[in-house]
Amino acid sequence: MQKLKVLISAYACEPGKGSEPLAGWQWVNAVARVADEVHVITRANNKPVLEKAQKEGTLKNVVFHYLDLPPWLRFWKRGQKGVQLYYYLWQIIVAAKVYQLHAKINFNVVHHITMAGMQYPPGVASISDKVPFIWGPCGAVRVPSSLKPHLHPKARFLEYLHEVQFRVAQKHPLVRKAFRYSRLMIVIPNSILLLPSQSYVVWLGQIYADPHEFDLLLQTQKVNDGHEFNIVSAFRAIFWKGGDLAIEALAHLKRRRVPFRWTLLGDGPELGRWMSLAKQLGLWDNVQFLGHLPRQKALQVISRADVFLHPSYREGWATAIIEAMAMGLPVICLNWGPPGYMVDDESGFKVSVDQDREAIIEAIANALEALQDPDLRRRMGEKARERALENFSLSVLYREVHKIYALLNNS
Repeated sequence: MQKLKVLISAYACEPGKGSEPLAGWQWVNAVARVADEVHVITRANNKPVLEKAQKEGTLKNVVFHYLDLPPWLRFWKRGQKGVQLYYYLWQIIVAAKVYQLHAKINFNVVHHITMAGMQYPPGVASISDKVPFIWGPCGAVRVPSSLKPHLHPKARFLEYLHEVQFRVAQKHPLVRKAFRYSRLMIVIPNSILLLPSQSYVVWLGQIYADPHEFDLLLQTQKVNDGHEFNIVSAFRAIFWKGGDLAIEALAHLKRRRVPFRWTLLGDGPELGRWMSLAKQLGLWDNVQFLGHLPRQKALQVISRADVFLHPSYREGWATAIIEAMAMGLPVICLNWGPPGYMVDDESGFKVSVDQDREAIIEAIANALEALQDPDLRRRMGEKARERALENFSLSVLYREVHKIYALLNNS
């Protein structure tokens, strides 16, 4: 029987982190369970942590190929600044690297995993007309039309650029080639497709939870002493995360004389604006901005809360929602994009975006007020954990990846 040799592109791939790095790591592990030999193209700055993981005995059938732009082409990149342009350029050198590796190893499958944005050309698709190609998990999201007119000027401009990216991607030859030749696309639920898919589409999430990681946290004593309602959010302070919606909904709650404390974990360019808004609305004694915390400390803070509030304007696959659900927290989000799929009516409140902004804020406040009821919180929290374990645990990912590769093999 022919050995299954898979080439993966995973720009972000690191254990112990969240978001895209965690997605890359989880999917590489999942594919390594079904393939005989896995080769992964990833960034050179991931090398120390990946080599450490391999020395600890994991991923014995995986070979990492570390790739970066030359220093004179990356001196300007600092952290998240410039990451989109850098990633775009990185895919160009991936396209060249793929030909070199395929000539040497002769892969059966090529698979693009991270990053998930469908607007970025996947470099491994350069040989998608020669080797069966899997694209995903991938997706695309935009701000709802009901909220777009109310963005502040800079946010409106950034959202305009986001839409321009979509239009450019629809014309890009490598994106079009990926849509045309992909044997199978793994698309994040409630995402949009930038072009009609000519392949088989599987709707599947990006990041999954390890239930054992949350067992101890489930035993954490809640800080609610019966007098203060403890609300938590965990997201970067960027406009599309909806921090302004959260703060304005909390102002409604305060006017209703509901005692509460809201904690935000995360930092970013909108933080100053959100802090000013909280002061302006008289919420300063009810809120705390803790900034970015290490993952374990952040999970401890979330585990002590009563409710998880995540009102993103647009969101890919919200890891924090899955983690909160796995810890038994009911979730409040917008019924838009992937969060509207992740949360159901038994595990939280999904606020419709088919209404004006003020009605959306009012609905968030109503959901928060309803969740003051400890019995409702307990019931929804139990259903949230149940849903997380049944639909978003690592065992689900491993099972689905096995099915995907079996499907590809049979086709």
